[in-house]
Amino acid sequence: PSVDNMLKITGEARKLAIDMRLIDPAYTLSDNQKILQVVDNVERIYREGNLEKATQMIFSDIGTPKNKEEGFDVYNELKDLLVDRGIPKEAIAFVHDANTDDKKNSLSRKVNSGEVRILMASTEKGGTGLNVQSRMKAVHHLDVPWRPSDIVQRNGRLIRQGNMHQEVDIEKATLFCTIFIKCFLLSGHSLSDGCLIIETTVNAMMIPPVDIVLGFKG
Repeated sequence: PSVDNMLKITGEARKLAIDMRLIDPAYTLSDNQKILQVVDNVERIYREGNLEKATQMIFSDIGTPKNKEEGFDVYNELKDLLVDRGIPKEAIAFVHDANTDDKKNSLSRKVNSGEVRILMASTEKGGTGLNVQSRMKAVHHLDVPWRPSDIVQRNGRLIRQGNMHQEVDIEKATLFCTIFIKCFLLSGHSLSDGCLIIETTVNAMMIPPVDIVLGFKG
């Protein structure tokens, strides 16, 4: 809609909270600390897990991949930044490119074998029906979905039987962004002192997914 309403304002605020270039291409990478935070965390976990070929997933329902001619998107930006850090481009994949059952099964095999070590997905395309847990060390939430069940489904990609890691990381790159704090509250989570815990380590076998979706201190 051309006229501001609550839905339009909230949608634009969610985009701005991830990367301001989703609204205005005049902004630059230096204006977006969240993207750099995610890249730092992904690179760290990637290098720490080199021996066992640990894998990771990055979830975002906003800024999904598109052709460069269509403008900026978060997925390709993250991939480019990770490649600049020395991570092979062949080790990074988008679930969106696996648009047939055969391609999706092939992608799952590559992630489980450690051939693909960083997988980016939206909740719709990667939150359910994707068995990639074998080496999954971390899940990164770049945004916050509205429904608490969606967070549980995202985390369910690694909190499940068959994961070689007894401890896994759930990373919420929400910083102190008001719109995503509101999303967490609307999703039924509690907030104490307004203080986010960016990284939560949980036991992959002992703690059920519903217990680890709280990204807040207290």
